[in-house]
Amino acid sequence: MTSSAPAPPEPDFPLSPVGCLSLLWPAVDECLVSTADRGRLEADAAKLAPVPRVALEIRLGERDHGVDLHQLFTAWDADAGNLKRALHSADQAAVRDSAIGRFLAAWADDADGLRTSIETIYLEWDRPGDGAAPGAPAIFLPVQRRVDQAGVADQRHRILEYIERHGLGGPEGGRLISTIFHSIPETLSISFIGLMAGRADAVRINLRQIRPDDLAGVLARIEWPGDVAIATDHFRRLVERTGQVGVALDYAPHLLGTIGYEALLDGLPEIEPRWGGLFDELKETGLCAPQKAAALLAAGVFRYPEDPEQLWPTAWMAATAMSPERFTPWLEQRVSHAKVSISAAGVASAKAYLSAQHFWS
Repeated sequence: MTSSAPAPPEPDFPLSPVGCLSLLWPAVDECLVSTADRGRLEADAAKLAPVPRVALEIRLGERDHGVDLHQLFTAWDADAGNLKRALHSADQAAVRDSAIGRFLAAWADDADGLRTSIETIYLEWDRPGDGAAPGAPAIFLPVQRRVDQAGVADQRHRILEYIERHGLGGPEGGRLISTIFHSIPETLSISFIGLMAGRADAVRINLRQIRPDDLAGVLARIEWPGDVAIATDHFRRLVERTGQVGVALDYAPHLLGTIGYEALLDGLPEIEPRWGGLFDELKETGLCAPQKAAALLAAGVFRYPEDPEQLWPTAWMAATAMSPERFTPWLEQRVSHAKVSISAAGVASAKAYLSAQHFWS
C-alpha cells in the first residue's frame, strides 16, 4: 500500500490584475482597445482584489467602441485569501457593503461549504456610456456541472438556496430565480446564472447542449417572445463553425426578447482552426470589423518571466523569487470566447472576450 503527499499549496502572493493588462497590451492592437481605454482599465483594475485573472469584453463592430472588465475567482485557497483581505480595503468599500460583497466574503470563508460547492465565480463590470466609473458588478455562478452526480433539481435547488440566503438578486431575487428554474425543463442544462445588480437586478441564464434542430422547440416551450427565425438562423451558422454554442436568456423580471450565443473554443488559433472559421462567419455577417478579427486572432500567446524583453511586473517577479522552486509562473492570454447578441428587434451585434490569466505550474 502506497500513499502520496498532498499537493503543496499554491503561493498566495497578492498579484495585482494591472499586471495582466500590462503584459496584455503589447499583443493588443489599438483597434481593439484604445490608449484612453487602456488607462481607464488599468485604473479600474488597480481597485480590484489582487487575483490576476481578468478578461476584456471587446465590441467587434466597425463603429462599436468601449471595453468592459471581468475578473475570475477560483476555489483555490490563494484566491480566497487574497479576496478576503481585499474586501477590507477602502477600494472595495462599495462592493463589501453590498449583497455581492457579503456573498464573496462568505464564499472566501467557505461558510456552509459555499466555496467547496461553487468552484468558480465571475464578476463583470459594465462601463456606463457616460464615462462614469463602473457601478455594481454582475456576478455569474455555475449551476449544473457536467460531472455532477446529483439530480438536476438538487443542483438548481443548491444554487437557489445560496442566492436566497445571501440576498443576491435583490429582495425578489429568490422568488424570480425559483420561477425561472421551474420554467426551464430539466432536460436542459443550465451552465451559469448571472445576477446583474447594475441592470435593475436582471437575471441571465446560460443554457448548454442545445442542437440547432431543437432550438426553435426550446424557445417555443419557454415562450420566448423574440423572432425565432432570426434567432435560429444565427445559432445554426455559429454551431456549424464551432460545434457547440451556449444560449443566454435574460429576465427582467419576465423573459425578454433578447438572446445571446456564446461560442467557446479551447486552444490558440494556431492549433484550433475553428477560431478562423468563427471570425470568418462574424466578418461575413457584418458583425466584426476585419481589422479586429485579425488582431484578435494574433493576440494569443503564453508568456514567461524569463522571456527576452519581457516586462514582467516587479511585484510578480518578487513573488516568483520568493516562491518554492517547484512553482513556475506563466501567463496565458487568448480569446476565450465570442458572443453574438440579438436584440428584441432582431438586430445582431458581436463581442469577443480576451483573457489574461496568471498561473503557477
